[in-house]
Amino acid sequence: MRKIFMFVFPFLLLSACMSEDDATKLSLICDLGEDTADTYEMVRLGVSSYSLDGLLTRMSIKSFDSSRGEIVLKDTALDVREIDYTYIYRVPLLESDTSSVELSVTMEDNTGETQMARKKLVVIKKDRVLEELSGIIMYQNSQGMRPDGFSLKSLQPVVTETADSADIDIYAYGTDGLFGREWRTNTDITFVKADNFDYPNATSSSVEETFRASVGQHNVTGIDDDDVIIIGSGHEAKGVVRIMFAVDEGADSRYIFNLKPVR
Repeated sequence: MRKIFMFVFPFLLLSACMSEDDATKLSLICDLGEDTADTYEMVRLGVSSYSLDGLLTRMSIKSFDSSRGEIVLKDTALDVREIDYTYIYRVPLLESDTSSVELSVTMEDNTGETQMARKKLVVIKKDRVLEELSGIIMYQNSQGMRPDGFSLKSLQPVVTETADSADIDIYAYGTDGLFGREWRTNTDITFVKADNFDYPNATSSSVEETFRASVGQHNVTGIDDDDVIIIGSGHEAKGVVRIMFAVDEGADSRYIFNLKPVR
Protein backbone atom coordinates (compact mmCIF):
# COMPACT_ATOMS: atom_id res chain seq x y z
CA MET A 1 0.00 0.00 0.00
CA ARG A 2 1.42 3.39 -0.93
CA LYS A 3 1.61 6.03 1.77
CA ILE A 4 3.05 9.53 1.69
CA PHE A 5 4.91 10.47 4.84
CA MET A 6 5.43 14.21 5.12
CA PHE A 7 7.49 16.14 7.62
CA VAL A 8 6.38 19.78 7.42
CA PHE A 9 8.06 21.97 9.95
CA PRO A 10 6.36 24.84 11.73
CA PHE A 11 6.82 27.72 9.28
CA LEU A 12 4.85 25.72 6.71
CA LEU A 13 1.88 25.45 9.07
CA LEU A 14 -0.89 28.01 9.41
CA SER A 15 0.36 31.22 10.95
CA ALA A 16 -2.13 30.85 13.78
CA CYS A 17 -0.18 27.85 15.07
CA MET A 18 2.89 29.80 16.18
CA SER A 19 4.41 33.22 16.07
CA GLU A 20 6.82 34.34 13.36
CA ASP A 21 9.60 34.65 15.95
CA ASP A 22 9.28 30.94 16.85
CA ALA A 23 9.24 29.68 13.26
CA THR A 24 12.07 27.41 12.23
CA LYS A 25 14.28 28.51 9.35
CA LEU A 26 14.85 25.12 7.71
CA SER A 27 12.22 22.98 6.00
CA LEU A 28 12.46 19.23 5.37
CA ILE A 29 9.81 17.11 3.66
CA CYS A 30 10.29 13.37 3.05
CA ASP A 31 8.19 11.08 0.89
CA LEU A 32 8.76 7.35 1.39
CA GLY A 33 6.98 5.60 -1.47
CA GLU A 34 6.27 2.43 0.52
CA ASP A 35 5.81 1.52 4.17
CA THR A 36 6.27 -2.22 3.49
CA ALA A 37 8.68 -3.79 0.99
CA ASP A 38 10.13 -7.16 0.04
CA THR A 39 13.80 -8.07 0.27
CA TYR A 40 15.83 -6.56 -2.61
CA GLU A 41 12.96 -4.33 -3.71
CA MET A 42 13.97 -0.83 -4.81
CA VAL A 43 12.15 1.85 -2.79
CA ARG A 44 12.07 5.56 -3.62
CA LEU A 45 12.84 8.06 -0.88
CA GLY A 46 12.03 11.62 -1.94
CA VAL A 47 13.65 14.54 -0.10
CA SER A 48 12.65 18.20 -0.43
CA SER A 49 14.30 20.87 1.68
CA TYR A 50 15.07 24.57 1.71
CA SER A 51 16.60 27.14 4.01
CA LEU A 52 14.60 30.28 4.69
CA ASP A 53 17.56 32.55 5.50
CA GLY A 54 20.65 30.72 4.25
CA LEU A 55 22.05 27.92 2.11
CA LEU A 56 21.81 24.18 2.64
CA THR A 57 25.29 22.84 3.40
CA ARG A 58 24.91 19.09 4.03
CA MET A 59 22.53 16.21 3.44
CA SER A 60 22.94 12.87 5.19
CA ILE A 61 20.84 9.74 4.60
CA LYS A 62 21.27 6.77 6.94
CA SER A 63 19.65 3.42 7.64
CA PHE A 64 19.45 1.51 10.90
CA ASP A 65 18.38 -2.05 11.65
CA SER A 66 19.00 -4.40 14.57
CA SER A 67 21.24 -6.83 12.67
CA ARG A 68 23.57 -4.41 10.84
CA GLY A 69 23.41 -1.26 12.95
CA GLU A 70 23.70 2.20 11.43
CA ILE A 71 24.84 2.51 7.81
CA VAL A 72 25.58 5.82 6.05
CA LEU A 73 23.87 5.61 2.66
CA LYS A 74 24.75 9.09 1.45
CA ASP A 75 26.59 12.04 2.98
CA THR A 76 27.14 14.95 0.67
CA ALA A 77 28.07 18.64 0.88
CA LEU A 78 25.62 21.16 -0.58
CA ASP A 79 25.69 24.85 -1.50
CA VAL A 80 22.12 25.53 -2.56
CA ARG A 81 19.08 27.25 -1.11
CA GLU A 82 16.74 24.36 -1.87
CA ILE A 83 16.91 20.78 -3.11
CA ASP A 84 14.58 18.11 -4.48
CA TYR A 85 16.33 14.75 -4.42
CA THR A 86 15.36 11.12 -4.89
CA TYR A 87 17.35 8.32 -3.25
CA ILE A 88 16.76 4.76 -4.47
CA TYR A 89 17.05 2.40 -1.51
CA ARG A 90 17.69 -1.30 -2.09
CA VAL A 91 15.88 -3.21 0.63
CA PRO A 92 18.36 -5.52 2.40
CA LEU A 93 18.02 -9.14 3.40
CA LEU A 94 17.56 -9.16 7.16
CA GLU A 95 17.79 -12.06 9.57
CA SER A 96 14.15 -12.48 10.62
CA ASP A 97 11.14 -13.06 8.37
CA THR A 98 9.63 -9.67 9.22
CA SER A 99 11.98 -6.89 10.31
CA SER A 100 12.16 -3.14 9.99
CA VAL A 101 14.64 -0.56 8.81
CA GLU A 102 14.67 3.03 9.99
CA LEU A 103 15.62 5.52 7.30
CA SER A 104 16.70 8.97 8.45
CA VAL A 105 17.45 12.18 6.57
CA THR A 106 19.36 15.07 8.14
CA MET A 107 19.71 18.50 6.55
CA GLU A 108 21.98 21.34 7.72
CA ASP A 109 22.32 24.94 6.58
CA ASN A 110 24.95 27.63 7.01
CA THR A 111 22.99 29.43 9.73
CA GLY A 112 23.39 26.46 12.07
CA GLU A 113 19.89 25.08 11.61
CA THR A 114 19.49 21.28 11.50
CA GLN A 115 16.40 19.17 10.84
CA MET A 116 15.99 15.38 10.84
CA ALA A 117 13.20 13.15 9.56
CA ARG A 118 12.85 9.44 10.34
CA LYS A 119 10.60 6.79 8.80
CA LYS A 120 10.26 3.07 9.39
CA LEU A 121 10.15 0.57 6.52
CA VAL A 122 8.85 -2.92 7.31
CA VAL A 123 10.87 -5.54 5.42
CA ILE A 124 9.28 -8.84 4.38
CA LYS A 125 11.92 -11.53 3.85
CA LYS A 126 11.51 -13.03 0.39
CA ASP A 127 13.97 -15.60 -0.92
CA ARG A 128 14.67 -16.30 -4.57
CA VAL A 129 16.80 -18.61 -6.69
CA LEU A 130 19.66 -16.72 -8.31
CA GLU A 131 20.14 -16.48 -12.06
CA GLU A 132 23.50 -17.49 -13.51
CA LEU A 133 25.93 -15.79 -15.87
CA SER A 134 28.06 -18.51 -17.45
CA GLY A 135 31.27 -18.84 -19.41
CA ILE A 136 33.00 -15.70 -18.12
CA ILE A 137 36.70 -15.61 -19.10
CA MET A 138 39.30 -13.64 -17.15
CA TYR A 139 42.98 -13.85 -18.15
CA GLN A 140 45.88 -13.51 -15.76
CA ASN A 141 47.35 -10.71 -17.87
CA SER A 142 45.88 -8.25 -20.33
CA GLN A 143 48.39 -8.92 -23.12
CA GLY A 144 46.67 -7.92 -26.35
CA MET A 145 44.01 -6.04 -24.33
CA ARG A 146 42.39 -9.23 -23.09
CA PRO A 147 40.13 -8.88 -20.02
CA ASP A 148 42.00 -9.61 -16.79
CA GLY A 149 39.46 -8.20 -14.36
CA PHE A 150 35.75 -8.10 -13.65
CA SER A 151 33.26 -5.41 -12.64
CA LEU A 152 30.37 -6.36 -10.38
CA LYS A 153 28.61 -3.12 -11.30
CA SER A 154 28.41 -3.83 -15.03
CA LEU A 155 28.72 -7.62 -14.61
CA GLN A 156 31.29 -7.54 -17.39
CA PRO A 157 34.99 -8.44 -17.73
CA VAL A 158 37.34 -5.43 -17.88
CA VAL A 159 40.89 -4.71 -18.98
CA THR A 160 42.68 -3.43 -15.89
CA GLU A 161 45.10 -1.26 -17.89
CA THR A 162 42.27 0.89 -19.23
CA ALA A 163 39.40 0.43 -16.75
CA ASP A 164 38.54 2.86 -13.97
CA SER A 165 40.06 1.52 -10.75
CA ALA A 166 36.65 1.75 -9.06
CA ASP A 167 35.30 -0.78 -11.59
CA ILE A 168 37.98 -3.42 -10.94
CA ASP A 169 36.19 -5.44 -8.28
CA ILE A 170 38.12 -8.60 -9.18
CA TYR A 171 41.41 -9.09 -10.99
CA ALA A 172 43.73 -12.03 -11.58
CA TYR A 173 47.11 -11.81 -9.89
CA GLY A 174 50.37 -13.55 -10.74
CA THR A 175 54.12 -12.84 -10.87
CA ASP A 176 57.13 -13.80 -12.98
CA GLY A 177 55.01 -15.47 -15.62
CA LEU A 178 53.68 -18.05 -13.14
CA PHE A 179 50.00 -18.88 -12.85
CA GLY A 180 49.15 -17.16 -9.58
CA ARG A 181 45.82 -18.90 -8.83
CA GLU A 182 44.92 -15.75 -6.90
CA TRP A 183 42.25 -13.06 -7.18
CA ARG A 184 42.55 -9.60 -5.70
CA THR A 185 40.42 -6.44 -5.70
CA ASN A 186 40.87 -2.71 -6.23
CA THR A 187 37.66 -1.92 -4.33
CA ASP A 188 36.20 -2.95 -0.97
CA ILE A 189 35.26 -6.44 -2.13
CA THR A 190 36.03 -9.41 0.10
CA PHE A 191 36.20 -13.09 -0.86
CA VAL A 192 35.08 -16.19 1.02
CA LYS A 193 36.02 -19.68 -0.18
CA ALA A 194 33.01 -21.89 0.40
CA ASP A 195 33.61 -25.22 -1.31
CA ASN A 196 30.82 -26.92 0.68
CA PHE A 197 28.28 -24.34 -0.43
CA ASP A 198 25.32 -25.66 -2.47
CA TYR A 199 26.03 -23.67 -5.63
CA PRO A 200 23.43 -25.32 -7.94
CA ASN A 201 20.61 -24.35 -5.55
CA ALA A 202 22.00 -20.97 -4.50
CA THR A 203 19.43 -18.46 -3.29
CA SER A 204 19.78 -14.88 -2.13
CA SER A 205 19.34 -16.01 1.49
CA SER A 206 21.83 -18.89 1.35
CA VAL A 207 24.52 -16.67 -0.18
CA GLU A 208 23.91 -13.84 2.31
CA GLU A 209 23.85 -16.15 5.32
CA THR A 210 27.07 -17.94 4.34
CA PHE A 211 28.84 -14.65 3.65
CA ARG A 212 27.80 -13.12 6.98
CA ALA A 213 28.87 -16.23 8.89
CA SER A 214 32.37 -16.11 7.34
CA VAL A 215 35.40 -13.85 7.56
CA GLY A 216 36.16 -12.41 4.15
CA GLN A 217 39.58 -11.46 2.82
CA HIS A 218 40.59 -8.96 0.15
CA ASN A 219 42.21 -11.75 -1.83
CA VAL A 220 41.60 -15.44 -2.42
CA THR A 221 44.41 -17.91 -3.16
CA GLY A 222 44.86 -21.47 -4.37
CA ILE A 223 42.05 -21.17 -6.91
CA ASP A 224 41.31 -24.43 -8.74
CA ASP A 225 38.60 -26.16 -10.76
CA ASP A 226 35.21 -26.43 -9.02
CA ASP A 227 36.07 -23.94 -6.28
CA VAL A 228 33.13 -21.90 -4.98
CA ILE A 229 33.84 -18.31 -3.93
CA ILE A 230 31.34 -15.92 -2.35
CA ILE A 231 31.97 -12.25 -3.03
CA GLY A 232 30.68 -9.39 -0.92
CA SER A 233 31.17 -5.89 0.38
CA GLY A 234 30.71 -4.81 3.98
CA HIS A 235 27.73 -6.71 5.36
CA GLU A 236 26.23 -7.64 1.98
CA ALA A 237 26.99 -10.49 -0.40
CA LYS A 238 27.31 -9.50 -4.05
CA GLY A 239 27.26 -12.98 -5.57
CA VAL A 240 28.73 -16.45 -5.70
CA VAL A 241 31.26 -17.76 -8.23
CA ARG A 242 31.96 -21.28 -9.37
CA ILE A 243 35.34 -21.84 -11.03
CA MET A 244 34.75 -24.09 -14.00
CA PHE A 245 38.39 -24.19 -15.14
CA ALA A 246 41.60 -22.64 -13.82
CA VAL A 247 43.72 -22.98 -16.98
CA ASP A 248 47.53 -22.91 -16.55
CA GLU A 249 48.88 -22.19 -20.04
CA GLY A 250 51.71 -19.71 -19.57
CA ALA A 251 50.90 -16.35 -21.16
CA ASP A 252 47.39 -17.62 -21.91
CA SER A 253 46.58 -18.65 -18.33
CA ARG A 254 42.98 -17.83 -17.52
CA TYR A 255 39.94 -18.54 -15.40
CA ILE A 256 36.61 -19.65 -16.80
CA PHE A 257 33.84 -19.19 -14.26
CA ASN A 258 30.13 -18.82 -13.70
CA LEU A 259 28.60 -16.13 -11.51
CA LYS A 260 25.27 -15.90 -9.70
CA PRO A 261 24.92 -12.24 -8.71
CA VAL A 262 22.78 -11.09 -5.82
CA ARG A 263 20.94 -8.12 -7.32
